[in-house]
Amino acid sequence: MIPLLSADLRDTTTTLLSAGVVYMDGGHTSRAHLHAETDVVVLLWESGERGALTVYGEHLEHEIWQLPQQALWIPRGVPHAAINPSRTERIVAFEFRSNPVLGNDNLLLPELDHVVSQYATRCHDLPTAIK
Repeated sequence: MIPLLSADLRDTTTTLLSAGVVYMDGGHTSRAHLHAETDVVVLLWESGERGALTVYGEHLEHEIWQLPQQALWIPRGVPHAAINPSRTERIVAFEFRSNPVLGNDNLLLPELDHVVSQYATRCHDLPTAIK
């Protein structure tokens, strides 16, 4: 993630939030993780035809699809992961966090990474005609 606003950047005086740009290449996923004390809003800006997939929940049992210009709120404490369903087109998203330092409060959940891989395999095998 490339920081846009973060308290650890020179000349930034924010104490309430941070923001950054996320670039995710085709076929990639994030690791399963949560933000224990941070709310996150993800604004999808650019993607392939099917958008972006976020899986969430205690066991990543839920999914939500976003298309460009749609925002997604991820409440603090909710396990989640992002998946780019396109094998070839990148995702560009803006991420806004209720933590003044971008990248703080990221707790990896390696025990759920196999679930992310299963979703990625399934959505990469879907035809281009959406979900």
